[in-house]
Amino acid sequence: MKKEIHFAGINVVPTDHDAQDGMLEAAYNLLPERSGALSPILPHRTVLARVPHKVIGLHKVSGGRTNVLVYDAGKRMVMYAPMDDVDAGYASVTSSDSEPKVAILDKTLFFSDGESSSYARWDTERESYVSLGRGIPEVEISLALAHKTLTGEVSKGVLSVPIPEGVSTDLTAALLGGLSGGRRLVPPRSSSDAFIDSVSNAVIGFADKTVADAANDGLFMMPFMVRWAIRLFDGSYIHQSAPILMIPNSAAPPVRYKTSTDNGIIKMEVEMLARKCRLMYRMEGLSDMCLWRDVVKSVDFFVSPPIYTYDQSGSVSVSHRQDREMFSHSGAESPMGSGVADMGGSHRHPVTPVESDVYYEFADGNVESGLTFDGSYLEIEPFTRQHIEDAVTSAAAFHLIASVSLDLDSADATAGMPGFVPLPIEDASLRNIAVRPALGDDWRSHDRVVFRHPFAYNSRLVLSGVGSRLFGGFALRSMSQYSVSADNADAEVDVWVKVVRNARPYWVVRRRDRLMCGRLPRLLYYPDANAVEMRVVATDGSGGWALPLKRHDFLNGAYWFDGLGRERTGKQAGVKAPERDDTDALADEPNRIFVSEVSNPYFLPLEGRVTVGSGSVMATSAAVMALSQGQFGSFPLYAFSTDGVWALTVSGTGTFSAVQPVCRDVLLSCDSVAQIDRSVVFASGRGLMLLSGSSVEELSVQIHTDMPFDISRLRGGGTLLSMVGHNVQDSMMVPFRDYLSGSRIAYDYRRQRIVVYNPDMAYCYVYCMGSKQWGMSWSRIFSSLNSYPDSLVLVRDHDGESYVISDLSDDDGDESWGMLITRPIGFGDPDMLKTVSRVMVRGVMRETTVKVALYGTRDFRDWHLVASSGTAHVGNFRGTPWKCFRLVVLGQLRRDESLTGASFEMTPRFVNRLR
Repeated sequence: MKKEIHFAGINVVPTDHDAQDGMLEAAYNLLPERSGALSPILPHRTVLARVPHKVIGLHKVSGGRTNVLVYDAGKRMVMYAPMDDVDAGYASVTSSDSEPKVAILDKTLFFSDGESSSYARWDTERESYVSLGRGIPEVEISLALAHKTLTGEVSKGVLSVPIPEGVSTDLTAALLGGLSGGRRLVPPRSSSDAFIDSVSNAVIGFADKTVADAANDGLFMMPFMVRWAIRLFDGSYIHQSAPILMIPNSAAPPVRYKTSTDNGIIKMEVEMLARKCRLMYRMEGLSDMCLWRDVVKSVDFFVSPPIYTYDQSGSVSVSHRQDREMFSHSGAESPMGSGVADMGGSHRHPVTPVESDVYYEFADGNVESGLTFDGSYLEIEPFTRQHIEDAVTSAAAFHLIASVSLDLDSADATAGMPGFVPLPIEDASLRNIAVRPALGDDWRSHDRVVFRHPFAYNSRLVLSGVGSRLFGGFALRSMSQYSVSADNADAEVDVWVKVVRNARPYWVVRRRDRLMCGRLPRLLYYPDANAVEMRVVATDGSGGWALPLKRHDFLNGAYWFDGLGRERTGKQAGVKAPERDDTDALADEPNRIFVSEVSNPYFLPLEGRVTVGSGSVMATSAAVMALSQGQFGSFPLYAFSTDGVWALTVSGTGTFSAVQPVCRDVLLSCDSVAQIDRSVVFASGRGLMLLSGSSVEELSVQIHTDMPFDISRLRGGGTLLSMVGHNVQDSMMVPFRDYLSGSRIAYDYRRQRIVVYNPDMAYCYVYCMGSKQWGMSWSRIFSSLNSYPDSLVLVRDHDGESYVISDLSDDDGDESWGMLITRPIGFGDPDMLKTVSRVMVRGVMRETTVKVALYGTRDFRDWHLVASSGTAHVGNFRGTPWKCFRLVVLGQLRRDESLTGASFEMTPRFVNRLR
């Protein structure tokens, strides 16, 4: 009786008793293709041989060059060499205490080992990497208000106020001598009321015009807030400063006046004495910024709208008091002299001339004196101190007024500015401040982010397994309005901030800070709304300040405000430093994903920080077809968490608009996920899963078994393996669940093959997307390398100490040895005894290069060799009948050869039937 069987792929799910004829137990170096034939898996092309260290990434740079990135564990150094000239040696990129993960975006490399991070950037001109350190350095800027002598700052004008009908000259004189009332919400009831309203309107209008004229000249008269930020090459802002309170004049400006009458009009000669201040700055810390010249373009300055000290819709009154301190509690105070430059001290800097022969002078931080007047003057109704303080603490809108380009190639610039210089404020920008570009709020850009799992998507870096090294805080002088003093020296302090992240308190510290003039800034700020306390502790043990921080209503920060009063909060003798220092502690955010700005890995905006479930995000991937390295379409991003798989819908702007669960399968490890064209494959406890859209399919059903076939059960199985150059140990299969637990995944884009490998095993599972069947290959793959469209993997060299980079999508040679073992063949009745007299292997092949061995069994445990041949045909044998048979086929197949099935001549041995 003649029987034909067709070889299928590996399928170990049915029991030996129920397996269909043609199913395979193992198929080494053989894979069922779309046609159904078993084709050889040829040796992979060697791209780079004998790499001395583990390869952690490949970086495609300009000019078609690809750099091999390796980690030298002995030197604790990331090294690199061009792939086409590794013999020239490996050069250093950056140091790392342990093997880091590398995220690649354009010319930038971002390294992190989960504990620390660093950047490196490829310099095309020098053809080498520039190590950029842990991140964009902080810049310290001191701000000051400078002004001319007060006699040069008197604003004069002439106001004309018509005398209403029925109001005599004597009455106007009496009214101006005791003016009060101001504007009313209802029409004036008398002519005298109308005259008072006219005077108030004229005086307040004069004050408003004076403030506006000063703004046109780039000068400040009203208190205001300042912030600066570092602008990157794409216009993004990071490292925003604290809001800094600047006080040119703290009180409502007084107006001295003289009156005369002319043809029914009261003419008032008025002069308003108030400081018109120029905003000065001094920048430090640029030496570390030189390496970032391609990334950092400028430091931009932003100010809030003016905080008016007087009511612009209020009233005007006459005051006859003399020697009144009109400018008490001012932040600018009274001028010193030109000797400011010689006062010494670490924060004393020369005054820089801003006009010909005119010096702008700094204020005295020690003497808070006021100004006096003789005679009568008009007083505009001031806002209450509480009103002004509320305006200070609620300021959140900051508008661009100046941009200072960083000439980082200049030795003078990097050495530090010798003194304060005027801020180059653009023309009329202060007057039209509300229409100037606004600064969006910062979101923890001062923290140093670390990650464990990077992924490139839509020209963005997607980081998971993230954590942060908390910011130590701003320098005190960067939160102060700079002032000078002849008799108050700086005090050396440590500044501690308590920050609560994920219900855990952290104490971070900025050590050896300096307290200018021995006094706290009026406003202290930390750029995290979770900060709850700040301690300023003198290093000499004399005490300090314990200050509660309040969450800002409109900014992502917390502040302490000392108010505008003359008295400052005094030092407390019992204040001590906290018992622990958490500055280097890592604040994990396990269920967060950080997404960078487009083509900018240095900026991680708030809208790109997404919370996914309540577990820990282990990896991310996208179910889209790759167009180039790191470039994908606007399809959903998948997040693999310890509480399942989540889909993140991407909006047109690249941000995430929704997060929803897809399935509850949990990724086994961060390396066991791979993007394949329009789907994602990952290994879970259930098996190998294919994720497409919102549907999940298990691909490993055919090979998932806890009782794998033991080739040693075949008598002479070791001899068969030796014929193809392998041994029993290399081919010994473990339960698929154990294999999958340490597995990783590679994808052959060109042939659409999924390769599941375990670095501890000498064999891999290969899945053909066309036939949807499984094969196997002998290969000890160590890791996958992202190098689209190539499918590069790292393979252990035979010496066990070096590595080889191979390309799965390209072959090296035209033939390879393959071996298949079928499931038990029962010819439709596995319980019936039968004999086989002839076997012929079918396919496109050279008959002499294929060998056959036939095994039989009666109990499905012990297998006995029935016949074997050195060709594809074995026949003319008879012997003991068996219930089932296994066919072992091994041979050296060429690229265009394949195996399709086998023909059997079988004779049943019927029981209780006449023969």
